[in-house]
Amino acid sequence: MDSWLPNTFYRVFGILGHLSYFPAGIIILYRQLFYWVIGLGVVYWRQPSFTDINLIAVFVFYSLVLLITNYDSELVCGFRQIAIQGRYLFPVIGIAFVMLTKILTQVPNKIIKYTTLIFALLLFTYGGPMKFIRYYDTEFLNWFIR
Repeated sequence: MDSWLPNTFYRVFGILGHLSYFPAGIIILYRQLFYWVIGLGVVYWRQPSFTDINLIAVFVFYSLVLLITNYDSELVCGFRQIAIQGRYLFPVIGIAFVMLTKILTQVPNKIIKYTTLIFALLLFTYGGPMKFIRYYDTEFLNWFIR
């Protein structure tokens, strides 16, 4: 799992699969945010609705299908991590963000809720658009046809 998961995230660009962006310097912060939100969900989430249960079921089922498919591909390729396709995570990324929002709305402590929200917004802004704007002429130079 330590090599499969990062390599899955490393290969998310579909047709531009030869060009990649992996926020290696801040990936630990994304993991910590993920574990923190899961912990908040365990502590504060009460009475999941029918829709919540179905969203979680779709997310878990699709993630397991993706894991099994990638594992089978790796068995065929000899674990050289050739056939890993992270772009197939896109159908369930929306579910993950909906669940994150649902968990944060359930937290009654405003300090925890808003600190987590601000941290998530800063992390996703810094790791995404801000990094792209800062390094468009070096790290991302070959991403566009000139």
